[in-house]
Amino acid sequence: MASRAFALILVALRPDVPAALVGPGRGSMGFEIWRRPTVAAGGRKKDYYDFRRTNDGETYEEIMGLPPAEVSETEGMGWLRRRGFFRGRDRGEPAGGQVRYQILHRDEIKHGIYAHARELGFGSEMELDPDDLAAPGRDGAPEVALTATREWAALRAHAPAVEIRHLRDLLDSQVRTERLTLEVPGLFLDWSRQKVVPETMALLFDLARAMDVDGKIARMRRGDRINTSERRAVLHTALRAPRSEAAKYGPNEGGVPVSEAILASCDVRDRLFAYVDAVRAGDVTTAAGEAFASAVVVGIGGSYLGPEFVLRATAGAVAPSSDGAALGVRFVANVDPVAFDEAIDGLDPRKTLVIVVSKSWSTAETLRNAAKARAWIADAFPEISDERAVVEKHFVACASRTAADAVKKWGIDEKRRLFEFWNWVGGRYSSSASAGLLPVALARGSTVARRFLDGAHAMDEHFFSAPLEENAPAVMALLGVWNVNFLGLGARAVVPYAHDLDRFAAHVQQLEMESNGKSVTVGGAPLDYTTGEIIFGEPRAARNPASGFWVPPPSLRKSRSRRRIASVSRGFGRDRPVRRLPVVPRRPERGPPQNSFRSARVQGTS
Repeated sequence: MASRAFALILVALRPDVPAALVGPGRGSMGFEIWRRPTVAAGGRKKDYYDFRRTNDGETYEEIMGLPPAEVSETEGMGWLRRRGFFRGRDRGEPAGGQVRYQILHRDEIKHGIYAHARELGFGSEMELDPDDLAAPGRDGAPEVALTATREWAALRAHAPAVEIRHLRDLLDSQVRTERLTLEVPGLFLDWSRQKVVPETMALLFDLARAMDVDGKIARMRRGDRINTSERRAVLHTALRAPRSEAAKYGPNEGGVPVSEAILASCDVRDRLFAYVDAVRAGDVTTAAGEAFASAVVVGIGGSYLGPEFVLRATAGAVAPSSDGAALGVRFVANVDPVAFDEAIDGLDPRKTLVIVVSKSWSTAETLRNAAKARAWIADAFPEISDERAVVEKHFVACASRTAADAVKKWGIDEKRRLFEFWNWVGGRYSSSASAGLLPVALARGSTVARRFLDGAHAMDEHFFSAPLEENAPAVMALLGVWNVNFLGLGARAVVPYAHDLDRFAAHVQQLEMESNGKSVTVGGAPLDYTTGEIIFGEPRAARNPASGFWVPPPSLRKSRSRRRIASVSRGFGRDRPVRRLPVVPRRPERGPPQNSFRSARVQGTS
């Protein structure tokens, strides 16, 4: 059974494993063994993702075996012609690869650009040219191929000498250990247990500078639209900046004015904390005039994972008595009815506040659960015939200002009970937006929530100002590049030993894997390197990592296949040499990976 399970793991991780090593089409339990088939000489039916990966001129219709599609220009698409989108079509040549993908999705792209422009206060009738919005690459310069740099080649040549060394021997050097530590306000980072030497770090910093990481950090800070697919700035750091920071930023031609973003964030933040203080003090009451005792947060994805993690992580924080009475806060994300029933179990609907989080106010799972919460609370007030009167008292919204009409139509007061966040805040970064601040402030108090923002802002300032050699986020990112691309360590265990951090792994999974799980560069070229690691970890690991996944139980060491699994687990947890599994060959140097997250070897991070 374990052998069959191991085979399933292999085919999931490595589609290049020969079929003979996998076995028949069905496993011993009757489950279909599936793997992505490789391209055979006789050909096979290709899928949508083949089209996404191809850049060789084939169109989507050609790959899928469909008749050619007509691509018509619509109003406002003049900028596509000016940028040459239709140049090949005008010559009778089909557009291929990523260009064709962009044309097929032009309406969505156009909608996103115009919606963002309206949010910034521009007129809805303006003719917006993406030339004004930042193009891929380095300020219009040709995109630099990472693997074509001298620094990448130097790291590849350096890797074998480090890989054969035992970590125990490396730890004997006190000088090395001291050089591989870093202390910043509130954080001590020790990466001496990573298989690197000072020379490795120097080469990694050279690679970062060759790719202009310093310049990219600066462009992010000043509000340039570094999110090239949606043509948006990335300014979640403005959510935790104090109002005094706004004066440090001047106009940003072609980008989002950071000063305005900070001021807008502070306005919403002040209004949010005033509301929370009133709820905890009992000044904002239920439909029956009573104080609220609990809150349920309805959201999904980043609207759930980040806020829940922060709420649990701050469990030990003590709020001053002036912050009022705490509310018990629960989350519901899954559309499964059982999840909703568990979230409201034991709560009094007459004393429950519901926070609905959906930036666009169109997330199907969230609105479905919100409708159930609405019915649950409305049914608890049979004496009030007007359901909207109950909704206005018991519901608040966290959404984009562009969704205000939909929020109002749903029954929530968009002027007093809508706490907006913006398109330049990715969902996975919304823990410091209203989506995360409301739950934390209601449960822990506004004083604790402000301290959380202050800590996040301190790390933002460190990231923006520290040189790469002393920059904790940059060091950790470069270690990931080293492990996954040069040592073949494709997975990382996140093991928080603090009980209150037991949701940290889930939050990091979304942060890293959603951000880094790419198959093409910002310019649309297929990748020939791995963009990130598989992140894993679970609440059980935080409490009992030894029996969680460091060392398997003795029963797993009986068969030959089980001994192979055990050797990986022991080597990964106890610094024993990790033997390469004979059935999993290394990925060839040539050609792009079919999945940005793939490897059979594992690394651990506590």
